[in-house]
Amino acid sequence: MPVQALICALIGACAGGAVAWGGIALEKWERLEETEAEEREAFEKEQQEQREADEAKGKVKSHYPEWPREVYGWQWQDRILAPLAGAVAFGLLGFHDHSLRTLVLHCIWAAVLVHVAVFDLKHRLVLNVVTYPAILLGIAASLFTPSLTLATSLAGAVLVGVFFLLPALLRQGSVGLGDVKLGLFIGSVTGFWLFPPVTGAVVALFWGAVLGGGASLVKLAVRRRGMHDTIAYAPYLCLGTLIAFLLAQ
Repeated sequence: MPVQALICALIGACAGGAVAWGGIALEKWERLEETEAEEREAFEKEQQEQREADEAKGKVKSHYPEWPREVYGWQWQDRILAPLAGAVAFGLLGFHDHSLRTLVLHCIWAAVLVHVAVFDLKHRLVLNVVTYPAILLGIAASLFTPSLTLATSLAGAVLVGVFFLLPALLRQGSVGLGDVKLGLFIGSVTGFWLFPPVTGAVVALFWGAVLGGGASLVKLAVRRRGMHDTIAYAPYLCLGTLIAFLLAQ
């Protein structure tokens, strides 16, 4: 098992580098930098008009919102985090999974999760071009996954998808639609069934919520975010899914 874990870790580092390269390509494919420049220009124009209106009323604020800094191309997330995350995820799976079929499938899902986590950290985006094929592939692969069936895969997708969709509909901006689609994928590859009641999708949701909530509290405590600010939750959901894989029997 240690040898298998080491081999998987090396493969995972390469896979992490590959998905990082794919993320750079998707930045260009989706024209993110051009779109962001247009949005920033419109935002700055709106802020300038607001400032001028406040000056006319004699109610100038001490601080006006600033456009958050965006980064593109090869950054530390791509050069370091993605290969490291791939190596750790694949290595842990190689140590845990005894079935070769399960190991291969889990490593494929881990590669998707590494891409989603890294891309969301950089851009606060979960791309449809990644999640839609991943959802379909996850459901189709349930027919060949020892611990899943088509029914449990679909049930997991519905459970996690609805879990994120409801707050997204009830409170605008609380949950992004990208997280909803990510939830569909996570549910499809972890599954949900009634007996035993604590199943993969539930474990993934639990740990994703615990890790995301803990990160929010830490950032709030060190004053790096306000009460109404949002954080990138996709990385924590991805980590929760990996934990679900590792806790599966």
